[in-house]
Amino acid sequence: MQRSTRQLLQFVVFLGLAVVFTWLAFAGQDLNALREMLGETRWAYVGLALVLTLLGHWARAARWQLLLRNAGMPVKLSHALVSLLNGYFVNLGVPRLGEITRCGVLNRLSGTPVLTAAGTVVAERAVDVLVLVLIALGFFLTAGGKFLAAGEELVLQPVVEFLSGKIGWLVLLGGLGLLGLGILFLWARGRKRDAGKSLLNRSREWAAQLYGGLVSALRLPGFGRFALLTLAIWVSYYSAPLLSLLALDLGHPELLTVAFAAFLFGSLARTVPLPAGSVGAYHYLVSSVLLLWGYSESEGLGLATLNHGVQTLFYLLAGLGSWIALVVLQQRALAPEK
Repeated sequence: MQRSTRQLLQFVVFLGLAVVFTWLAFAGQDLNALREMLGETRWAYVGLALVLTLLGHWARAARWQLLLRNAGMPVKLSHALVSLLNGYFVNLGVPRLGEITRCGVLNRLSGTPVLTAAGTVVAERAVDVLVLVLIALGFFLTAGGKFLAAGEELVLQPVVEFLSGKIGWLVLLGGLGLLGLGILFLWARGRKRDAGKSLLNRSREWAAQLYGGLVSALRLPGFGRFALLTLAIWVSYYSAPLLSLLALDLGHPELLTVAFAAFLFGSLARTVPLPAGSVGAYHYLVSSVLLLWGYSESEGLGLATLNHGVQTLFYLLAGLGSWIALVVLQQRALAPEK
């Protein structure tokens, strides 16, 4: 299968998943009540969330600048920020393409080699993966019992009840049949062994890149500043759902924990490469998690909708602004010196 065809197929599949998750999140909900809730939003909190989001991306650009400088590519902070925001803007339409885009934009602005810049992006992602894993572990050590009990009630029991009927077994057998046909298809094309090797090699390469990137980041001369900027990035991420809860007046005795749960599971949802900032998956996962703290489905969905909408609005506005800045900076670079 040609690369372009495979990429198109992947995009269609993930777009379909986004539609499915969106339907799961919004099906059966009182949309009028949701509109009324969002209509009572306290916009001062939303404005503060946008400002903190911008500061978080400034910190990300400054951290990337440190990595680039350590790799022998000193660049202006403005160039790093414009490239970064262009990448996030592209990610809204085609997930994962933004990482390549920002390296290409930085090459046009500062002349940095794309492959070398991509290596710094790998280092940056390695640190973020480590931080997210540590956050998740810490959270589940403190709140894991709530999730185990909820998992048994909300997942295990419904699955057992579903499979106890004839329709459930038909669905299960049908799924296994489709899986068997897929394996048979791969075998018939003579690519099963090659595909397996390719997947294994890609997994090893990805793990090696993460390890190498993490080691290069930890050996950074200005590691103290790097760590502070990383902290600022994740604090800005956490502030978004917290301020969204306050904006909707969804107070709770465990407000900070609730916001942390929304932040963590929202971050996990965004790792799924769905268009428009993991639309659907974000709404479904975040609204489901808030049920554990006694929020109604409409309240959880209201939080997810507002927070996701604010973040999407930021990337649209920041992406448009960064694209205009890119055009202006390129024109200045091409202008003859007086």
